[in-house]
Amino acid sequence: MEPVDRGRLVHPRRRHRRARLLSFAHAAHVSGLALDEVEEVEEVDLTTCDALRAAVGQRVRERFRDPEFTAAALAAELHLSVRSVQALLAEDGRSPAAEIRRARLEFAGTLLARGAAVSDACRASGFSELGTFGRAFRRQYGQAPSSWARAAG
Repeated sequence: MEPVDRGRLVHPRRRHRRARLLSFAHAAHVSGLALDEVEEVEEVDLTTCDALRAAVGQRVRERFRDPEFTAAALAAELHLSVRSVQALLAEDGRSPAAEIRRARLEFAGTLLARGAAVSDACRASGFSELGTFGRAFRRQYGQAPSSWARAAG
């Protein structure tokens, strides 16, 4: 039995990932799936990877403040699997969870700069626990949320 070159096995999968995503969007379009009836995504054409990325970004911007909004919820709302959304964003070096976290942290930073209390900014930006918020904020901005608020105010 000859040894298998694993490098050759991985490449075709990456090449076909985009085709699988496009085929889903095409199948949804051809089957008459009422994608245009979905309230928040009605203006997005779901026939290309770029359009799918735009739909993901739009949905994140609309829903990031909801603490129950996760990568799984994002995928379900767009009628995709979590893995499909992960693969779609991985082409740009991103992940669904990171995009949601980034939107939450940017919003929290804005609230803190406007004088909001740390706990209020935490909850208003979609974090359900203050400790998780503090760690994520420090990782993103290099300082505690309270320090950020003092520096901005």
